[in-house]
Amino acid sequence: MSLINKGNKLILFLKIQFIEGQKRRELFRKYNIKFIYAHSSRQQCSMNADFKNLKATTQFYAWYIFEKGYTGDTILRWIDSKEMEDGIPPTIEIVGILPNEL
Repeated sequence: MSLINKGNKLILFLKIQFIEGQKRRELFRKYNIKFIYAHSSRQQCSMNADFKNLKATTQFYAWYIFEKGYTGDTILRWIDSKEMEDGIPPTIEIVGILPNEL
């Protein structure tokens, strides 16, 4: 985060387990996540976009959006994966706000 200016964003596509753990909680107290965008179904993730050899995925991924200087609560939003498959821009549904201080 030291490489970006206040108000700029860092966006990561990672497993949902990224938010687990006491040490990570300390990191999130220092650099709070602004949004978590979760797909309504599991998304395939492949090294070098090699999806031909990819079998069914068992991992759940989400988009994590950090905004330097953000101090509010983390907002969880869902992306409707079925709409994306049908070529419709995704509907983003706000389902909850995760308090920064639990």
